[in-house]
Amino acid sequence: RTQQKGGSLGTALMRLTASKLPGQIIKQLLPAYSPAEPPAVPGSQPVAAGGSPPAADERLGMRPQAARGAQPALAKSSSSGEGAGSGRAPQASPYGSLINKEAQRLAKFERILSAPIVDIAALRDASWSGIPPQCRMTAWQQLLGYLPVNREWRAATLQRKRREYSEAVPAFFDVDDSERSEYQRAIFHQILIDVPRTCSSSALFQHKTVQRSLERILYIWALRHPASGYVQGINDLVLPFFLVFLTGALGTHA
Repeated sequence: RTQQKGGSLGTALMRLTASKLPGQIIKQLLPAYSPAEPPAVPGSQPVAAGGSPPAADERLGMRPQAARGAQPALAKSSSSGEGAGSGRAPQASPYGSLINKEAQRLAKFERILSAPIVDIAALRDASWSGIPPQCRMTAWQQLLGYLPVNREWRAATLQRKRREYSEAVPAFFDVDDSERSEYQRAIFHQILIDVPRTCSSSALFQHKTVQRSLERILYIWALRHPASGYVQGINDLVLPFFLVFLTGALGTHA
């Protein structure tokens, strides 16, 4: 019958009044409900016989607003006394879990990188979620193929690469401009323009020693890679490498 009228079972039940149901059934279904009086609101005051019900804000546990724009004072919450005697254990701090995860992640990278032969596949897979700063320099050296995966060969390889760079600096960089070719002068000129613009808001990259180091890196790299040479934008690409290797060498991971 209700479905024929287009209504719903929930709507039909809401339309039933207390007078249509026996009081005993109401007490069984809703023990706090009495047909003689409206349901009590927590924190409200009982209505005296013959009196008028309190205002809506009083029934809801609020004080009347004194003036326009005044905030209603909510009823005192029972949660204020949950600390003592509630029997509930204090919640663990989320920072403790985060610190524990970071420690586990650091231990994982240290285990991979300290192996006699680094598993590049495992290192690459672990690096997808980020590399801890303490391991970033070594991990980049492995992932980029700068150092061999075999631990026994790394010291000799690193010594050779450093020697090659130290020999290239006086041979190509520390020379008079007249000794450079036209192509080399054009490259060097563009580098001298771009380096001061590199991360100009950082005091570190405005330091003359750092700028001189960037000039050497960019110029020697361009001469050793003639197919690409130097173009604007490569100076920005060198920044993350410079920072990671600098902090790794100095032992600062801020």
